[in-house]
Amino acid sequence: AWWTPERRLVETAYRDLDFPFPRLHPPEFPMQARWTRSALLGYVGTWSAVARCRQETGSDPLETLAEPLVASWPDGSNQRLVSWPLFLIAGRRNP
Repeated sequence: AWWTPERRLVETAYRDLDFPFPRLHPPEFPMQARWTRSALLGYVGTWSAVARCRQETGSDPLETLAEPLVASWPDGSNQRLVSWPLFLIAGRRNP
């Protein structure tokens, strides 16, 4: 609920974005990092929706995330592979 409407572009992998060139189809690949549990929570804490939620409600939504994350990742000092999709739009300008 705390994302701006523009977030929809990411959720649809930019498919609905008006793009002035014929689209190419780049390969799909994930972004990956090896993080500790606190590094992951730190990253999620930088999201604008998290900041907006904190500002508007006075509560921290990461507390809700942290509990199940601790249950599934008991030794938070161990690094785990975290991956998420990277969406690209590529096109070629006609000569």
